[in-house]
Amino acid sequence: MQVVWVACKQNGMALLFTSPELQEDYDIVWEAVNSCGKALMFASEALRCNFGIVMAAVKMDGKALLYASSALQVISSSASEYAARIASLGIYVPRT
Repeated sequence: MQVVWVACKQNGMALLFTSPELQEDYDIVWEAVNSCGKALMFASEALRCNFGIVMAAVKMDGKALLYASSALQVISSSASEYAARIASLGIYVPRT
């Protein structure tokens, strides 16, 4: 398992070649998506529903959102639309 963890840390796409059990392992998937956001496509369905995993993947590659669960895609899309609406009104919202 240590070898897989290192491989995924170096190149997240290595997740493709792991067993389904390891694609369910939070730590391995975390390393994979922090290396390559698109590795999210090879994560288990349960981890594609995990907000932390999905946000880490999207931070690396915005297109990784395509591989997130549909529920998280809707939330993200709604948040993006809301942010765009606020920006169009000229309202400044400081980041925390």
